[in-house]
Formats: sequence, structure tokens, C-alpha cells
Amino acid sequence: MKFYTDQAGFSMTEVIVASVIFVVASAGVLATIVQTRVSGRGSEARMVAGLCGKEILDSLNKSVAGSTWSTGVLTLGAHAVTVASYPNCTSMTSASYTVVAGFGTTRQVTVTVNW
Repeated sequence: MKFYTDQAGFSMTEVIVASVIFVVASAGVLATIVQTRVSGRGSEARMVAGLCGKEILDSLNKSVAGSTWSTGVLTLGAHAVTVASYPNCTSMTSASYTVVAGFGTTRQVTVTVNW
């Protein structure tokens, strides 16, 4: 029987070690991709909530008039927002805004959006 000592190629041990290294590296890359997608979904939801808050503030701004300053939408206190009146904010489950007195005759408005 003749043995060849100058054969080219990889031994079984080398192939197994390389396969294990490849699997570990692939698992790390896959875990990173999954985490990025989950984080991206949360960021998108926060961005939509921010846009809904801006839409609420814009509608409040349009409703402000000097004659209704103390009786309109900017009366001091907490106010609920009707979610159905904002069709672009379908992911919004509830929203509210609070009006407090600012400096002089100004008002400070804080909008809270839940999604």
C-alpha cells in the first residue's frame, strides 16, 4: 500500500475548526441584524409619535385667537385629545396636553402621546 504525503487539501480537523468559526461568526452577525431591526421598529414608533405630537400642536396653534385666549383650547389645565380627529396617527392610542401659565401672558403647552 502506498501513502501519499504531499497531498494538497485540508484535513478533517481543519474543516471542522473552520466550520465552527464560521458558525460562531454567523451567529454574531445574525444577532446584530435582529437587534438592529428591533431597535429600528422602536425608533420608527417614537418618530411617528413625535409627528403626531407636532400635528396636535399645529392644530392647537391654528385654534388660538386673542378673543378666545382664556376660554378656548389653551385654557389652563389638562385636556384630552380625541384620537379619531388625527387620521394620520393610527398608531396613537391616546394623547393629552397640559397648559400652564408661562411668562407674562404666554402659555406653555406639553403634549403627551401614547402609542
